[in-house]
Amino acid sequence: MLWQLMTLFLLTSKAESAVNSNAAEFKALCDLIRLAEAKGKIDISIDTSAADNAIKELAYLNLSAAGESWRKDKNGLLTEAEPDKKADERAAWKKHVEGLEEIDAKTGKPKYTKLTHQRRRKSLAIALSRTMSKAQETKENYAAYVEAIRSAKAKANKALTDALYGKDNTAFTKQGLQNTQDKNCKDDSGGIAGKALAWDLLCLCTGDQSNTVKLCDQSKTGGQVADYTSGSDARDAYIATLRACPATDPATQPTTKALEEALTVFKSLIGRQAATASGAPAHYIYGLPHTTAACNGASNQGMCISYKTSVKGGRTSIPWAEALSAAAAEMQAAAQALTEARTLSTQLTTMTVHAWALFDDVLHEPLNQQPIPFSAQNTAKPSEDKEKECNSAKDDKEACKKLEDKGCVFNTESNKCELKKDVKEKLEKESQETEGKDEKANTTGSDSFVINKAPLLLAVLLF
Repeated sequence: MLWQLMTLFLLTSKAESAVNSNAAEFKALCDLIRLAEAKGKIDISIDTSAADNAIKELAYLNLSAAGESWRKDKNGLLTEAEPDKKADERAAWKKHVEGLEEIDAKTGKPKYTKLTHQRRRKSLAIALSRTMSKAQETKENYAAYVEAIRSAKAKANKALTDALYGKDNTAFTKQGLQNTQDKNCKDDSGGIAGKALAWDLLCLCTGDQSNTVKLCDQSKTGGQVADYTSGSDARDAYIATLRACPATDPATQPTTKALEEALTVFKSLIGRQAATASGAPAHYIYGLPHTTAACNGASNQGMCISYKTSVKGGRTSIPWAEALSAAAAEMQAAAQALTEARTLSTQLTTMTVHAWALFDDVLHEPLNQQPIPFSAQNTAKPSEDKEKECNSAKDDKEACKKLEDKGCVFNTESNKCELKKDVKEKLEKESQETEGKDEKANTTGSDSFVINKAPLLLAVLLF
């Protein structure tokens, strides 16, 4: 009798020890499932309006400074011909040029002004064209980052769904499940463990024994599933088990940090209850194993998942865990792409700000503002040099006579050596003709806004 009482006590003690024994593992899986379920809250987005507007304004400033021939048909490139192969391109160009008539919402006046007679229009057009080329290059890099950000959200969403329900499944399905707990809850010998979070959750809290859910939460009842492939038994058990999950913050959303932390907790619990398996190794078992290290639910034991194949060599290669890691990596890459995209957007905006400054400077320059030509600032006229040479003889008639070959003559009335009048007129005429040629050819002189106007702005504009 005493022996029977002791046996009953030990069995009762063992049964009681099983209650809540999977509570920690249960919560860890529930947390991962809730993160995956919140895939609709993935916060990966970018506002491209600033960059788009910068490119648009640069394009129209460039067009405003261009010649009328360019605005008409790109200097003849879009001229109508037979057969007319450029009709669509010409129509698109015409519509683009019409954008110059845009009305500024703040001022109620046209936003852009076509430059025509402004002295520095051509120089400005060259600078803005170069800036536009740089901006287009920057925009291409920006667009690549934008695409990476937008595709990352879709990829992360797909990875989370795969982790939750199994690869390419979009909801809970019994397709792929085996009929017995033993086959569903191991990843070796033809088992399917590790393929879906939802299926692995069943291994912790449901089985062919009554009230197996108590191992996950002592306050719950039920959890018995005789055949996981029969009707909706598996799905019903999953929904019931999910309802037993500890409450989570309504604001929970999947982020790189949240997923990585939850995965770390999960991995730390693998092998936590290995001591229960007195007859075999169990360091790769998640949850309460049978004394034989089996995860078959027999005798209210073996409520676990055996990751024997997935956990070895210091690595954890559980399919659903890898899918969660992939989602985390996509979100991390998107965050980095967002930082790069914002930097490029700022560069485009800066280009536009300085382009407007240069444009307005050329547009509002007074018509009578004529900078002194470079040659006139630094070079004396030839006639002035000759006069100085003649004047050096002063009132010395003999000395002046020696300079006759230089065009000098002694003026008896003023009693001094001077440059002959006809020689002086000839030299001045030649000087004027030379200055005229220099003024047309010298792009660093009077027609250059680079030297005469806003050199610092241009340097920043073309960075």
